[in-house]
Amino acid sequence: MAPRVRTHVLLPADRPRVLCVDDEAITLRLVTRLLEGMGMDVAPTTSPIDALRIFDEGGVDLVVTDVRMPGMDGLAFVHAVRARDLEVPVVVATGYATLETAIRALREGASGMIIKPFTGEEFVNEIRTALD
Repeated sequence: MAPRVRTHVLLPADRPRVLCVDDEAITLRLVTRLLEGMGMDVAPTTSPIDALRIFDEGGVDLVVTDVRMPGMDGLAFVHAVRARDLEVPVVVATGYATLETAIRALREGASGMIIKPFTGEEFVNEIRTALD
């Protein structure tokens, strides 16, 4: 399957749909609330495999993913998203930030990275930057 190139442009009235994957339920709830507070529709999941299934259904404008997850790590997940879509922004969130992780995330196609723990303001700013 060749990666698709997006032709949809978000209009101000659109509610961006965000796919959010994090194996920690409490973090997933926090991020979901922050995104909903920004006026976004959120598809949250604790499973990268389920996240890919949701992504394949279409209509995702942004992806937020954790790095360390069982089954498939976040960087492999970013790679899988990029194989499907070259342009959707992907923000990687991690509590284990190293220079190596940051370089790998960028090589896999991440649009941005945020270090856990983060403030709500830091998260909102990273999301806005990714969507611009």
